[in-house]
Amino acid sequence: MRRFARLKPGRSRTARRGGALSLCVLLAAGDAAGAAREQASLVAAIKATYLYKVAPFVTWPAPPQGSFTICTTGDDDVTALAPQVVANQQVNGVPISLRNIADSKSADGCQILYIADNAPDPAGALAGKPILTVAGRPDANGEIVRFVVVGDHVRFDIDNRQAEDSGLKISSKLLSLAHRTTGGAP
Repeated sequence: MRRFARLKPGRSRTARRGGALSLCVLLAAGDAAGAAREQASLVAAIKATYLYKVAPFVTWPAPPQGSFTICTTGDDDVTALAPQVVANQQVNGVPISLRNIADSKSADGCQILYIADNAPDPAGALAGKPILTVAGRPDANGEIVRFVVVGDHVRFDIDNRQAEDSGLKISSKLLSLAHRTTGGAP
């Protein structure tokens, strides 16, 4: 039995090690990119789940008729996952229906409106309407709930004054879970 591998002519042992090292670096880079995609998918799934999980902690001036409507506008990973996540779910015994709308002007009948990063800014079109607006990014202006990622955790900020101005009452339990609240004490 031979203890040493035969070298092919023209290739040194160092060259073979360099090729193996390059392969390992490429595999590690592929794993890092795959992990980043997996992390982004997990974040989107958590945000999509929050869309209906926060609803029992919000009181609307009038109860929904027939179904609890969650609307989405724009296109991102959350809007893509929302149909799967809210399927067969209920809010306080009322089935959830999901509707994609072109812009916030079409939000009549929505209890919750998720505004994707690439959606047009509602720019006050929803002011005073009893719609819980949810933004996919932390730097959004005017939405009641804004998702933020703190460390590796999806959290949310709540503008309680805006909620009150829209006729919504957010429970102290949900306010206490928020990363940050403005316009009212948790």
